[in-house]
Amino acid sequence: MSSARGSLKAGWMADTGRAGGAIHAPPILGHRSLGAVAALISLGLAPAAWAAGTFYVNNSSPLCSDVGPGTPLQPYCTIAAALTAQGAPGTTINVLPGLYREQVTVPTSGLAGSPLVLKALGSPGQPVVVDGTDDFSSTALWAQSAGDVWLAASVTWAPKQVFADDARLTPSTLAPASLPPKSFEYVAGVGLFVNAGGGNPGSHRTQVGHRPYGFLVSGKSWVTIDGFTVTRCDDRCVQLANASSNVAVLDNVVSFSGRFGIQAAACSAVQIVSNVVSDNGDHGIALIGGTTGSTVEGNESFRNALPTAREANGLYLFGAPGNLIQRNRWHDNQDTGEHMQSASNNNLSVQNLSWNNGDHGYDHLLATGNVHIGDVAWGNHMDGFSFEGSSSNNQLFDAIAVENGLTTNQFDLWVDATSSVGFVSNDNLFWNSTAQPPVKFISTLYPSVAAYSAASGQDTRTIQADPQFVAPAQGNFHLMPGSPAIDDANSAVANWPATDAEGHARVDDPTTANRGTGSVAFADRGALEFPALAPLPISGASAPGGFAAGSGQSGAAPTPAGGEDPLAGSAGRTILAVRVVPSPMRDAGQLLVTTARQGPLSVRLLDLGGRQVRNLLDEGAVPAGLHVLALDGRGNDGARLGAGMYFYQIRSGDGWRSGRFVIMR
Repeated sequence: MSSARGSLKAGWMADTGRAGGAIHAPPILGHRSLGAVAALISLGLAPAAWAAGTFYVNNSSPLCSDVGPGTPLQPYCTIAAALTAQGAPGTTINVLPGLYREQVTVPTSGLAGSPLVLKALGSPGQPVVVDGTDDFSSTALWAQSAGDVWLAASVTWAPKQVFADDARLTPSTLAPASLPPKSFEYVAGVGLFVNAGGGNPGSHRTQVGHRPYGFLVSGKSWVTIDGFTVTRCDDRCVQLANASSNVAVLDNVVSFSGRFGIQAAACSAVQIVSNVVSDNGDHGIALIGGTTGSTVEGNESFRNALPTAREANGLYLFGAPGNLIQRNRWHDNQDTGEHMQSASNNNLSVQNLSWNNGDHGYDHLLATGNVHIGDVAWGNHMDGFSFEGSSSNNQLFDAIAVENGLTTNQFDLWVDATSSVGFVSNDNLFWNSTAQPPVKFISTLYPSVAAYSAASGQDTRTIQADPQFVAPAQGNFHLMPGSPAIDDANSAVANWPATDAEGHARVDDPTTANRGTGSVAFADRGALEFPALAPLPISGASAPGGFAAGSGQSGAAPTPAGGEDPLAGSAGRTILAVRVVPSPMRDAGQLLVTTARQGPLSVRLLDLGGRQVRNLLDEGAVPAGLHVLALDGRGNDGARLGAGMYFYQIRSGDGWRSGRFVIMR
């Protein structure tokens, strides 16, 4: 995690390793009234003295008022009203759970060290939703026009999106009386015609797009947007524009925009970090128009698609130079996972995962001087890494590209003639399970990496072998024991990351010879370090206490070379390492805990509001070694946990370790 990110969210970082204490959510501060206290307790957050410069929005409160004062007892009803009245450097506007049908246009800037913060105080079961649609789920709003076609005359604008039964309808240009099922058409001066598939659209939970943006930051600086669910905006859910700078977009869930999910246009020093971006009508995340000096980190962007043409990427850069792109997950997008185009030069791409996209894993077109370190491309429809259209002077190190273009006669690596100029590539892994050639360099298809290397002089240390991922089709790119990528990276590369994509330290696998180059000869190729003492996948029935049967290993757990604890930061800790796999997880996963000595251990899961949702182990006595705790995605009551961010908290005899993970649904 970047240092800038750490300064933004101190105290919420994964694997804090602090001794004693517990995970605490940001405090709700306010007057003690029964109503306010009840609302705060319902979020699992304890009230304290109301701080100057901290204001509240709660449209569910019967006492809310858009003329203030914005206390927990009498909050604002809308985010816009709170910003208009209180937006200033150093102000924090806390928004309580609810559905907010408004466009939030930020009217002022913060200052360095004193940002203007918009903070959602939601949890996976109680989100703070900013919705770009208007509710047309009342049957009284519709009049029958012809057959299954109905008219809402009160729609006096031209919506770009209409949803019925929580699914997008298709825009139509046919005569209203001929609208096919699941389609809509707006006629100026008349209204909106909808065929929801049978019956009154009001009985299909119809929602009509109205607002172009969820959040709009134009020409502003030092603003933070944190923790919101932003959905169904007609254009872009989060739009940063017009020389905005030092804007942080953190931990938001962004979906179903008519165009891009998150876009930064002509901005600088933007942070787009730890967002989940999906199902948007074009690119998931986009940096365009000279956006530079920005960080795109830890996001998951998937299922983004433009209805009329194959175009939508997980991440799209157009005229966006000098940015850092790291530790993201791009998958199942209509076009490319990570696309750099037209003067998107000198970007650094580190430890990203790009799989199952409809075009390339990573594509470069008229983009020069970009560097990839530890990126992974798997199972993409076309090329894994594509350098074309005069994309010169690009570099590729410690990357893994496998099983790309198998059905389209494409390649794990393709470099065209104009892009071969200044191209540098080494210490990678390319492999296909079929006879499909892994490399096309200039105009020649090479059935082996060795043949390509001999002809080009590139990739002299690159290998052609199965990387042995745990479950790549499910997005789990951890390495299995015996993977040729273990202990074989080049750590001498400039900007080489000292930790892996999940923030874990490099560890030396005692069963593998150190073949790497540079000062850390036991680092692994790809994005994820093979965990010490963690044979994956791990099977076995659940034993008492929740740990997999036979998972504990007797004897003291070995430490990496140098004797340092890779995660705790000091010698003598009981808990040596913690990892959640896969991360993010969907229906099930595993929590891997490596301990240095025998002793008691308790494990619990908490939601974003700090509430305990699952007690996994209560002071269980465990031996030294690796322990595997099953995660089934359910709470103590047996109900499935909602999508969102959660925390694990592990206590031992000498303190505790906490970290976060994401559940996708």
